[in-house]
Amino acid sequence: MIFLISLATVGCDDPKSKGVACGPDNCDGCCDGDGGCRPGSERAFCGIAGESCSICIGGRCEAYECVVGDPCGPDNCDGCCDASGDCLTGTEPALCGSAGEACEDCLDGACEANTCVNETTCGPDNCDGCCNASGGCRPGTEPAFCGSAGEACEDCLDGACEGNTCVAVQTCGPGNCAGCCDAGGTCLGGAAVNACGSGGNTCLACGDQLCEDGGCVDPPPELRIGLWLSPWRLADRTPAQWVAAIKGLSYASSVPSRPVVVIAICGAATTTTTRCFFPQPAGVPSYANVTYSTDRVTPILNAIEADGTIEVILDVEPMNALVSNVMHVAMTAFGGYSCVKGFSPDWEWVTGDTNKISKLPTWNAELQNYKAGMELHLINWVTSAFGTWRDDALSYGYDGQSFTGLTQQLWYFDNWTSAFFPNRTAWYWAYAADSSWTRPLVQNAAQLRDLQDQYSAIDPAGMILMATETLYFEIDAMLPTSPMW
Repeated sequence: MIFLISLATVGCDDPKSKGVACGPDNCDGCCDGDGGCRPGSERAFCGIAGESCSICIGGRCEAYECVVGDPCGPDNCDGCCDASGDCLTGTEPALCGSAGEACEDCLDGACEANTCVNETTCGPDNCDGCCNASGGCRPGTEPAFCGSAGEACEDCLDGACEGNTCVAVQTCGPGNCAGCCDAGGTCLGGAAVNACGSGGNTCLACGDQLCEDGGCVDPPPELRIGLWLSPWRLADRTPAQWVAAIKGLSYASSVPSRPVVVIAICGAATTTTTRCFFPQPAGVPSYANVTYSTDRVTPILNAIEADGTIEVILDVEPMNALVSNVMHVAMTAFGGYSCVKGFSPDWEWVTGDTNKISKLPTWNAELQNYKAGMELHLINWVTSAFGTWRDDALSYGYDGQSFTGLTQQLWYFDNWTSAFFPNRTAWYWAYAADSSWTRPLVQNAAQLRDLQDQYSAIDPAGMILMATETLYFEIDAMLPTSPMW
């Protein structure tokens, strides 16, 4: 999400208006990409003494310098990290834990010294399974907590727990492995694209296919692969380079039947207005809170249109401009392109329309009048932001960025998509700025396919998996590493 701040006045004369280059001699703040002088205290334009503005990705601008906060974890949290990534004390029964680990729900127990404990002593009188070190009663059927009759749980280590008793594990095969057996005789889950199988059979490498129900299958055409495209990066590369990079998405290019969907930001938020990255279209009136600039959008759309294999959803951050007006501007400028399949009024930056949830049906009808079959795409970071209205031409995007690991993100993914079923949804994942898990998890194209396969296993019909251009470029080495925006 791009958030830009514009000032009515700055701490110096704007050199751009006088036709001179922005620099230390005429700018106390920092110089933006268009040659304008910024105050230097904004997150998207941070800097001082006429230097080039920096973008504080995932952080803030303090004293003209970017300050980035670390994600919740052992290095900065003595308590526990909740599902939102916030550090809590870890002393509540429903949110118990320490050392920056994920908070635990003690259920019927208590939280003592940041650890879940049973309020009654676990033993033969109240536990048919086994008692763990914290005094909790476990079923006694797990390899790490095996036992019965209220005795202390036993860790079976490399063995198995059968009949509440630890036994030695036999060679991997149909008799002891529900998944698949790798070359070393280890039983794996059997759901990974590079280790797929069931019933204790040998694991298969699915290559460009998906792993579903223990077998390699062609991917469902409903699942779309997406890319976030920012106009701030367009000036750095040619349209041909952008098209090559978009088509080079590892997973999408290996499965040609999957369309690549590009969310193209053609209008970004300022304090109260939307700034369109293109000139005012002919015949469009001058709408309140809508401004224009040099054309950064048309060249890339021309290249995408000529390619013919990429779909585009136009994204605008309206701020105080009315959604109907910015839709008119964007559709007049670019609605004639066959590659344009949708319009996205970036939901959290819609501030000019009151009762915006009630206006969704009207906006959708207006969009269909411009072009039948268009997709109205809404982006936010909370499920409740959109109300309960659903329509076939509507899709919802989750823009959450703070996750402590893949397990947590998959949980959010599953809950998010199920909340909007059967509508289409989009999931913005793997932000390059979030190094808490993205970097070690995804290092090459094969790992990227495996990660997306794990998402696909949840069966998100009509889903768009979105990522920033930076992540894909680094993996495929198609373009040099660059800031997310």
